[in-house]
Amino acid sequence: MIRRNHKKWLLFLLAGLFLLSCFFVSPEKITNQTSFSFFLQFPFIRYFPFESFLYLATLLILSSYLMETRILFYLSYPLLRLCKSKRGLHACLVLISFFVSLFFGTGISLYYTLPLCNATLGREENSPFLFIHCFCLQILAAELGSILLPYTALSDFYLFLHFNYSLLEYFRISFLFFLFSILFLLPYVFCFKKEKNQTLSPGTLERLQNSYFTLKKEKILGKGNCFYPFCFFGILFFLSCIKWIPIPLCFALTLIYTIFFRRRVIARLDYDLLSLIVLVFLIRGNLLHLRGFSEFLLPFIQGREASRALILSEIFTRLPVSVFLADLSTKGRQLIIASILSAIHPLALNYSGIITHSMLKNKEHTKVFVLHYIFLHLQMLLLFVFLAFFTGNL
Repeated sequence: MIRRNHKKWLLFLLAGLFLLSCFFVSPEKITNQTSFSFFLQFPFIRYFPFESFLYLATLLILSSYLMETRILFYLSYPLLRLCKSKRGLHACLVLISFFVSLFFGTGISLYYTLPLCNATLGREENSPFLFIHCFCLQILAAELGSILLPYTALSDFYLFLHFNYSLLEYFRISFLFFLFSILFLLPYVFCFKKEKNQTLSPGTLERLQNSYFTLKKEKILGKGNCFYPFCFFGILFFLSCIKWIPIPLCFALTLIYTIFFRRRVIARLDYDLLSLIVLVFLIRGNLLHLRGFSEFLLPFIQGREASRALILSEIFTRLPVSVFLADLSTKGRQLIIASILSAIHPLALNYSGIITHSMLKNKEHTKVFVLHYIFLHLQMLLLFVFLAFFTGNL
């Protein structure tokens, strides 16, 4: 989700760290010789959290299914075609970004809604600041929408699984932040006064109408589309999250069906992100069993999990920090809150900022965009820090 060259360097770095860590973690002696004794001699295989990996891998496959369908276009274009003014289009784009993120996560929301904004409001003349405002709010809406449900962010989902939270227990942590995110967004969406509200140009209206009628003619739910498999395996995945069916069965069924009948989905899979998860899990096992490593970190973390995890997340990103600290602390609530806070930190290494800057690097008013992006995110971050401090979690 970070740009491809950034991904490659990050993967090479993690692979190097993993190989280096193998020299400092000696294999434990094995008393019971089995047919798998050759593999068990390597401690990183025994330390690997296979169940958590299957959950995250299944989630990535389902994300590929969703990107292969056109259901998001099918749901959003009927709303967009009703917009007649620039501010109406702006509000609709931000709300779509928020609701897509609410159910499918930040990454899918950004990859879908930001190009949509470029193709519609971005082509309108004499409204550069409304476009920048809409773009920044779409990013913030995508980050805030993913707060409520655990599976919409990999780091939050890992913590949800690791600490065996129920959905109700997770909602008790996330709902307050989710509620205030809505209260923060709405005034910014509907109270923009820098530019006068104008009707959309005939070209934009025509493009929206043509896109709507083209989608209407397509068989979105017909044979060959991935919508029905996505719904079926999504239900299986939900049942596995609430422990009604085992996740190995869900993963096996999803993978086998995809390989034999939906090879396009396999081609869409984010292999860089999957490799990142594997390397993080491998390094986790070695570091946690490295002599003196846990004793070195525990005094720094214990009693201040949220603030320390937030600091580390700005350097190493959310997922690695969540994976490493989950084994060193029993305070899952504080780690989840730290993950939520780091998602909207304007200076953190989050892929949302990198994606957005790459999309706007050749456009005018880039400096205005950067300042507006930092301004909005800092306000939201201060509000969330106050909420975390007020609830005694920071």
